[in-house]
Amino acid sequence: MFIEVGLFEAGNNKLKVKICGVTRPQDIISCSNLGIDAVGFLLGDRFGRYPSDKLSLMEVANLINLVPNDMTSVVLIKSVDKEEIISIIEKTEPNAIQLQNPLISSETLKFLFHTYTKVEFIKTIKIQETDNVNSILLNALPFTKMVDAFLLDSARGGSGKTHNWNISKEVVGYLHSLKIPVVLAGGLTTNNVLHSVNLVKPNMIDLMTGVSLERGIKNIDEIKKLQNILKLNEL
Repeated sequence: MFIEVGLFEAGNNKLKVKICGVTRPQDIISCSNLGIDAVGFLLGDRFGRYPSDKLSLMEVANLINLVPNDMTSVVLIKSVDKEEIISIIEKTEPNAIQLQNPLISSETLKFLFHTYTKVEFIKTIKIQETDNVNSILLNALPFTKMVDAFLLDSARGGSGKTHNWNISKEVVGYLHSLKIPVVLAGGLTTNNVLHSVNLVKPNMIDLMTGVSLERGIKNIDEIKKLQNILKLNEL
């Protein structure tokens, strides 16, 4: 059953926090207890790597069943095939889908957006070193009527590397003028989160490697520290 959480509800100006790469039930519980707004699950093959943050379809479905009703479950998908994405949504029943592949067509995304109205759709835009504000907006603007939010990430997601936040700041400002929420990701840690949030002013931040002990294993002490930083600074 799809549960409407409304991660990007209009009028809610509170900074949201998403913890990505979750693989363990105990980390879901810990994130919930600490007031985390969303947890992200990575679909993919492990290729013999252990530990790994990649999960099978069944593993994702089982973990989503453990996510409390007041927290958003997000599935990260690299596929651009409409039927495959439909199958993933139907079998895992997430609150939100994060579309990672830049090659997904506007026709596919438009169909998904209007078919699964109780699912929020986030489109990832990876910022390359050669990008500027105009090139990023050219990628984003054709999709503005078929997403609930954009996510600005570094060129290689999950690398722990940041990107040019000055560019992100300008992109966020423009998208906010269109009333489109933006998630900031890419190399965020407890050491740089205040600077990034105050500069870029996103609606939500997305942390993965910065709050991990190793792939798929979350550093709960660091997540607690993150939440304390945000609370102390009234974010």
